[in-house]
Amino acid sequence: MKKKDTLFILGAGVSVDHKYPTGTQLLEDIINVLDEKISIFDLENEFTCPNKTFLCFLLCYDFLNEYKIESGTRFNVHGHLDYIQKKINEYDIYLARFHKKLKYSYPRSIDDFIQSQTTTGDANTNNINKKIGKLLIVLILTCYEEKSLKYDQSSEDLYQVTTTFFTDFWKNIYGSNFNDFIENINKTQFITFNYDRLLEHFIYSTATSFFDTTPDQNEIIKEFLSNNILHVYGALPKMEWQSDNGFPYGSIQLKELKTYIEKELNIGSSGSEKNKKTNYIINALKETNKDLSHQYSQIQKSLEFILEASKLIKTYSEEIDNHLINGIKEPKKLYFLGFSFHELNLEKLNNILKWSTYNLVPHIEGCFFGMKYNEFLEAQSNVGKRILPKNDRELNKDTFISYNSANFDELSKYKIPDLFRSHTSFRYLT
Repeated sequence: MKKKDTLFILGAGVSVDHKYPTGTQLLEDIINVLDEKISIFDLENEFTCPNKTFLCFLLCYDFLNEYKIESGTRFNVHGHLDYIQKKINEYDIYLARFHKKLKYSYPRSIDDFIQSQTTTGDANTNNINKKIGKLLIVLILTCYEEKSLKYDQSSEDLYQVTTTFFTDFWKNIYGSNFNDFIENINKTQFITFNYDRLLEHFIYSTATSFFDTTPDQNEIIKEFLSNNILHVYGALPKMEWQSDNGFPYGSIQLKELKTYIEKELNIGSSGSEKNKKTNYIINALKETNKDLSHQYSQIQKSLEFILEASKLIKTYSEEIDNHLINGIKEPKKLYFLGFSFHELNLEKLNNILKWSTYNLVPHIEGCFFGMKYNEFLEAQSNVGKRILPKNDRELNKDTFISYNSANFDELSKYKIPDLFRSHTSFRYLT
């Protein structure tokens, strides 16, 4: 089997410099959204319609879509108001329960919590809890995707050169011409535990801008991205250069969706708060379930993006597509970057790498920014237990670089790009 020079294992920390959240921040955002402290559309401004009401609407909208797919006919909202009312009440109860349990269970991540809430004996409960968790992840990551477009802007909105793993990686591989770039990048592969589209967007948009590429060259870049990036837990839907129905990066139109929800629908109807919610959702379903004008068809497209994305991302218990696993080549070097070394993630990695003998194991490096020495030792131990061959799970300095407490404290101060520039052993390509 042909080897790759470098395999990068990417966790949430690698995207932080592009204004994406850490796992902890994502968890906090979700709780604040459910607490109605911030808007689900931009994580900042107030939203006239409560977040949980909008989530309830999305669950109902998804139900109508699934009904249409299964039956081949559109659900008649007008003729089944009692049934819709029943669904609204059901989803309302699940949302309240999900919110309360999440806030008082103190999980390490939203992924851990979703996993814990989808192992009950009731398949319907598991399914709804999974939908709620995934919808929240998608909506919040969509907000961060828009924010990430401004990663190179100062607080005064002036352009500034910002160094991140992605910018540093690019500067090391683009070479002197397009052929050099392709030769260099083809020596790398990525396994990412992130749902976001940043990696694909950055490489494609940067390369096509830098080289002023032809359509044929664009296809070469797309082929690399398709064959050399594995999203372990899935990703947000494809971009416009990947699919005719794709959405441009950072342009999911949540602001337009928010404006439509607030201004066009009958949120301020009279009656009790419960009746207001019911009226709002039913009105929204009636509007979005019919053939709309061009403006509103864009709203439908935004809604469908959210629902499609929520079905594409995976939880711990869901399997990875085998054809994606089969595309991963043996590397000479492996880098853990922005990775938390969660045991379940390492188990997933073990199922991908499948190192049966010790001579298949590459030299392993990693960025341990912000870690304590005892956390590093635990991470090192977990790597040995989870992904090394069963007959030889002792790490040595030739496999996983060793540190003592003194030099590790210095190393843990380095962010990813600083690490690669400051240590000669850290190189993208051999």
